[in-house]
Amino acid sequence: MSQIANDIKACGSACDAYLKKGFLMKTVKSGVYENRLSDFCNIFDDHKKTVELAMSIHVTAGMDAANEKLDHQHDRLKNIERKLDMIAVFRKLDTPREKDINRFIESHGGARACITNDELLEELIVKSGELSVARISGKDNGRKSNDLPQIRKRLFKELQEDIDDTFKRNMVLFERKLEMQNKQLTDALHQESSHIISTLLSGAHDRIIDSDLQKIWKDMGWKGSVKARHFVLALHDYYTDLLNRQSPHPGKYDRSSISPLPSPVPRSPLPPTPTTARSSSFSLKKRPDDRWALAYINAAYVQPILEAVDDDGTGFVSVKEVNTFVESRPEGWSLPTWIAFWAVGWQASISKYKSQIYSLIQSMFQVLEHALPSNRRAIDEYLFHASFWRIELLLRSTRSINFKIMSDPDLAKVTEAYSAAEEERIDGNLKDVAYELDTPATVSLVTGEGRIERYIFPLIYLLLKRHLEVLKLACKHVLDTEELATLNESLVSVLLTVDDRIQNLEAVFKQTHLDVQGRFGNFAFGLFQLSYGDIRRVPSQNTLGTWIDEDENSTGRKEVLTLESIKAGLQESSCEILKYGIQDAFHATDYYEFELHRLRASPNPIQGTWTGHCSRREGEENVTFLVRVSFKLSFDRKTLLGKGEDYSSTFNFSGTTSRGKGGYDFTFAITDDDGGLCRTCKGTLSLATDTITATWSDRRKKDNPDEVDYQPFVLRRTPPFLYRYRYKQHEFSEDPTRARWSFACNAVLHQVQAKMWSRQFFERRFNDRKRFVELSVRDLVVTMGLTPQNPLATAEKQELDYLRRDLDPSEARFYHALATFEIQKLPWHPAWGCDWCERRITKCRIMCLHCMSDDLSDNIDLCGVCMDRMPTKRGFSHDVSHPMVKVEQTLHDFHFSRVVEAAKIALERAKGLLRNVESALRGEDPTAFALTSPRSSRGSGSTGTEPMDPKDLIACACCRRPVTTPCWACVTCVRDTFVCQECDRKRLPALSDGPSPTHNTSHPLVRIRDSSIAGQNATTEEKLAALQQRLVNLEHKVADGLSAIDMKVEERLTRLEAKMDHRFSLFEASAEARFDTLEALLRQVVAQTSALPSMYGQVVREHVKNLETREGEPGPHEAVNGTVAAGAKVFRPKAFDVYWHVIYANETYEGGYVPDYQIMEQMEVLNRDYKSANISWNFINITRIHNPDWFVNAWPGSPQEIEMKQTYHKGNSSALNIFTAGFNSTDKSLGYASLPSAYFREPLKDGLIIRFSTLPGGSHKNYNLGRTTVHELGHWLGLFHTFEGGCTGVGDNVADTPPESSGAEGCPIGRKSCPDSKDPDPIHNFMDYSFDSCMTHFTPGQAVRMHEAIWAFRTPRPPSPGTSATPSVSQSSSSSGASTTRTNSGSTLTNSNSTSAASATLASVFSSSPTAAADDSPLETEEHEEGGTTGPTDDAESRLADSSSSGVHERDEDWDDEYERDYEDEE
Repeated sequence: MSQIANDIKACGSACDAYLKKGFLMKTVKSGVYENRLSDFCNIFDDHKKTVELAMSIHVTAGMDAANEKLDHQHDRLKNIERKLDMIAVFRKLDTPREKDINRFIESHGGARACITNDELLEELIVKSGELSVARISGKDNGRKSNDLPQIRKRLFKELQEDIDDTFKRNMVLFERKLEMQNKQLTDALHQESSHIISTLLSGAHDRIIDSDLQKIWKDMGWKGSVKARHFVLALHDYYTDLLNRQSPHPGKYDRSSISPLPSPVPRSPLPPTPTTARSSSFSLKKRPDDRWALAYINAAYVQPILEAVDDDGTGFVSVKEVNTFVESRPEGWSLPTWIAFWAVGWQASISKYKSQIYSLIQSMFQVLEHALPSNRRAIDEYLFHASFWRIELLLRSTRSINFKIMSDPDLAKVTEAYSAAEEERIDGNLKDVAYELDTPATVSLVTGEGRIERYIFPLIYLLLKRHLEVLKLACKHVLDTEELATLNESLVSVLLTVDDRIQNLEAVFKQTHLDVQGRFGNFAFGLFQLSYGDIRRVPSQNTLGTWIDEDENSTGRKEVLTLESIKAGLQESSCEILKYGIQDAFHATDYYEFELHRLRASPNPIQGTWTGHCSRREGEENVTFLVRVSFKLSFDRKTLLGKGEDYSSTFNFSGTTSRGKGGYDFTFAITDDDGGLCRTCKGTLSLATDTITATWSDRRKKDNPDEVDYQPFVLRRTPPFLYRYRYKQHEFSEDPTRARWSFACNAVLHQVQAKMWSRQFFERRFNDRKRFVELSVRDLVVTMGLTPQNPLATAEKQELDYLRRDLDPSEARFYHALATFEIQKLPWHPAWGCDWCERRITKCRIMCLHCMSDDLSDNIDLCGVCMDRMPTKRGFSHDVSHPMVKVEQTLHDFHFSRVVEAAKIALERAKGLLRNVESALRGEDPTAFALTSPRSSRGSGSTGTEPMDPKDLIACACCRRPVTTPCWACVTCVRDTFVCQECDRKRLPALSDGPSPTHNTSHPLVRIRDSSIAGQNATTEEKLAALQQRLVNLEHKVADGLSAIDMKVEERLTRLEAKMDHRFSLFEASAEARFDTLEALLRQVVAQTSALPSMYGQVVREHVKNLETREGEPGPHEAVNGTVAAGAKVFRPKAFDVYWHVIYANETYEGGYVPDYQIMEQMEVLNRDYKSANISWNFINITRIHNPDWFVNAWPGSPQEIEMKQTYHKGNSSALNIFTAGFNSTDKSLGYASLPSAYFREPLKDGLIIRFSTLPGGSHKNYNLGRTTVHELGHWLGLFHTFEGGCTGVGDNVADTPPESSGAEGCPIGRKSCPDSKDPDPIHNFMDYSFDSCMTHFTPGQAVRMHEAIWAFRTPRPPSPGTSATPSVSQSSSSSGASTTRTNSGSTLTNSNSTSAASATLASVFSSSPTAAADDSPLETEEHEEGGTTGPTDDAESRLADSSSSGVHERDEDWDDEYERDYEDEE
């Protein structure tokens, strides 16, 4: 029987929890509730059978075993049938609205699909009848609600909520309420049982408990009820006669004979009934005289006395109501005292509570100013809730007592004693339910029997007092976002109880009164008058912020709460009053127990941590992220336990595992936080590959089996913090050894840097965190429909995906929590959104002062982005010329009316001041200037010897410059405070020594478009003057704009002219030097015709041999073992260090802020494309440089390029410096590169400049696979374009590249631009102009040429004895003597045992051999017998030597003497 009782209690708790859910929430989860509640029906049916069986045992001897088994099977079938029948019963009980909702949900893809889609969700809300505005909010004002995200969040939370957990949590509160109710019923039955028989046998007057009232009732001959007025007059006459007979001096009584009221005795630990509470809490000693009370029992107080006795409000007093009134009398109180209290004392009590409630709410708004930013949004939503303006209606409509009446000491003592006892009783009941009033039934349980108006103010006061303590905790600790929402639910339950009472009274009043509204004005001192009828929010009448205590006995002005006083008061407060606890710290997941050395020894190898990539669909996009899953076996080795984590959530689980074919199978289930569904994970551990292949599934899989959520994913044992370095599948397929070695090196480097606390390690982590948080915040703002929005660009989305895929889930979840925390700290504006973009407003809110209703209940709202838009909605037609006020924080009704009025006053005052200043500046005497603004404290004229400058009166508070319209004026500051547009856009703070140092960026600002007078009060002259002023302002603006344009054009023309002059001077110098060189070469050719070519070749070979012998370094063709394979070139591997320099204009991708992952992908492309040439590139670091000028103007030869490279160039000739920039709009180049021989003349100008958008994944169409950098590196290693020289000549000095007349455009397969060539054009060569996707390889001859250039120019050598390590340039033009010289581009490189001279000579040899890159034929040279000088043999060699030594080559027909410059092909 105990079990049956417990099951009945559990079923009652389940029904209570179910009834508290909204209709829509019950409907979308109806199937789960039906199954769970039908289980209770089966349980009770089983109990019934058990009881029947227990009774039949006494009369049944036994039962056959076979029949028992058959009956058992029969019972099982019956149980299933009963459950199906019960569900069918539930189906029959469905209301038409429920059936309609269910059909709607099923026809649109289920609950999740309806909740996700905004249109379906709105239609679902309309069909359900549960509008987004709560019932207590009254009627909607026609404005579209912007709380769909909150409704969706609640529905998703409801879907994911486990029914058993809900019932279990509700059981705690349900048992408290059940116990309280049981005790109240027990006490009531005990007290009433003695009166039942006598009441049944007696007449009408005999049923009255009080003897005095019984006598009155009998003497007056009343039957079952009597009119309230007659009842009150009869009471007065009866007690007057009675006291006159008892007193020797009629009309007088001795107040000194009345004993004082005793203090209330301690409350009983058991929750008392209303009767026992009043009888046990306090009592009055027997009074010898109650004559003082007769003054309050007369016709003047008929209404309050009537309301005290007449609970149903009919105007008639019944015997039952009289007995109830008498029984509620405190023990020891006489009936006259009890009646006197209700005549006057109760009004005094509610007046006191009214003042206290006003004071509490004002204190809450003071605390709001000191709340932590992370709690500000939750507190704003709590205070903005409709329950507060509903409470304000109750307070405003209740008439306060004239406190002079309370000068009667007897009445004051009675009132104070009863109020204190009632407050103690209600507070005790609230503590029993933890101050959580979840339903109106709980409210009635806490207050006890009786009219709600008797307890409404004490109850609200105690709740708000508790809520204020919670708000104070929000000044010190971070609270859960649901904490304050729960507080609002308690207030809603109280107000719903009030609404029920109003509905009941309305039904009674309509039967007896024509004017129901007027009847409510007289009932309960007008408590319900404003809460009846068409109620709505009217900020203009809100009194929460303007109320002043009218009690003359009040202690005076309330002390202002400061942060110090709040924290000092919190020292004694306990955080136990919080339902969800404090959230000051991020809760990291502990995986200590899953470390391998801590796991129990088991043959099951699934234990440990596994990591892999998983995907899911979020909105319209597929998100791939890194997930971590850790397994371990339970102590009995039968259950698989574990934890999991990704970038946004964590989960715990338990499941099962078993041995399968080739490995182990497992399964576990979790609850999906997003969809609210139970998700099952099934996987298999392969012992052969040591990997886990798993899939997710849920009930939605059958409808969308191909969704990315249900695709298999692979988990590996790689630690999550090292997974970012793991090789990709295609990398492993190309070269497994290299892929593994790269992963091992990077993993070891990461762990070593982490252990040694490397600065580079922490800088990388800091950058990852910064980017993850920044990108996630912007993504969340767009996803949540907030404004202002800055959507992610394509590259930024890729970067965020890269971070989610590669970051350790623990780190990523922490960063995601930081992003969510940043969203939580945003200043929100509850209730509505922007009237233009319809997004929810955060940060600044713009309100039109013109498009605003008279009662301030509606207005045009705009976000900061849409400030200049002109919406037309709800009867308003907004225009940009309208005055507007901007608020940075939530504008509550508490401040609304004052801010609007102050904004209008500040607008007119600021306009007047601007007009006065303009008049003074137009020619009036500044010394006679007088300020008409009454609030300005900057001075109204000259008070000293020096005249005051009128411009100082309109100086910006943030920059001190005089403001010009449009501008902003502060609404809050006492002084006239102006803020210019630029300072407001940058959100600059006020200067501490400026004109308004107390100004704050959170102050409301009113916008001033011009200083003209507007409105009906303006005269015709004033309007004409205003129009003239506006025309003058417009003229000035146009003139300023044109002058600015002229200055810009002139500046740009000057810069262009200077640039052209510089280029022409460079061209002239280069042309002159080249002509001189050509002339010298021609003379050498004529002078050396008799020289033997073989001698020249021998000299060169001996020179090269001497260099090798001197420097001890192998040549470019030497193999690793010192030999050269016959008929082939074998090169030593060559690796270069790469330094990246990212030049950016701003921290956006369009501004050149290239993400790290793009650079890493570019490095992969370089190593992959140069692998065939046995050349590799080692990434060293990235330097990010913010310089908008360099970003645009760092073209070759420019001062910006020289300054940039001189500042940031790193390394020697073998170090590669890559600069990424954007170039200006007229420069279509994709990149620039220096040639190798130029290093010895200008080493600091060595390197590449690449357009940032050409990196892999960049935004440059057809050139975003990283081939631009590959192409430019070819120039850096000595290669020329494949179309060099066209179809004739030596071309690019490489024999195995077919000739080409011009660069290829696109990917023209089969193109043959040279008719005499036997091969098609090399469009797939990296040194052509094809699209990136068309480029695939270098030729073997190009590889030979690159290695020769590396050996000659890119291999640092120690200086010879007596020389400097720095390359030297000699200006001597002599071609005779012992030293060998070569004149190129007007300069002479001296080969006097110097490294640079040797390299220059090698440049001549290297450049003059068109066949050297193709085979091992001897280098063709000439030698001058007398002069000892050498040189190229033909014009092509001269050109190539020229370009090699000067470092010059261009992608088109133009030539420059500094860089290889490549252009994008344009149609």
